Amino acid sequence: MSEASKPEDVITPATETKPETKANDFDSLPAWAQEQIRTLRSESAEKRTSAKTNQEQLEALQRQVAQALGLEDTPTVESLQERLQTSQKQAQDQAQEFAVYKASLKHGVDAESLLDSMKFRKRLEAGEDLESLVLEHKPKEVQEEKPEKKSSKSGADFNGSTSKPHVFTPEEIKAMSPEEFSKHREAILKQQLGK
Repeated sequence: MSEASKPEDVITPATETKPETKANDFDSLPAWAQEQIRTLRSESAEKRTSAKTNQEQLEALQRQVAQALGLEDTPTVESLQERLQTSQKQAQDQAQEFAVYKASLKHGVDAESLLDSMKFRKRLEAGEDLESLVLEHKPKEVQEEKPEKKSSKSGADFNGSTSKPHVFTPEEIKAMSPEEFSKHREAILKQQLGK
């Protein structure tokens, strides 16, 4: 034989060892581990899908709110919270103003002058009692008026022939029937507004 053909000289191909694929790694795991991994993958997929759905619903809701409010841009949560706070502050201010008018009517004080007073507003915002603040601004002649001057009948006759309009006291207003109040409503409101 020739030297080239000797069996020692023949190169035999080495058996290639292929690295195991990931699928083979998974398959080589015990059944309980494989089941756990499948469960976790399924839960993760559900959470991703749920999060995407929730985000889409939030964006749709923001568009609806923007459209209902007549806004061009989609509002953010922060801008909506700011608008809500502004609306709540306005509602509180209106409720406070109404309370001032009510207390003023009760004590015969000009509500407009109270509301125009920055000092009054600051003290009210500081938490001072509304009734006592209104009483402080009650005119001296009204404060000194005696309670005995109340009308003894259930409805008083306010049709005097004097040229000066009648000034209604809170007691007179309370004693009026609904019909009498309706009849004198305009005069009472003008009196309260100082016109």
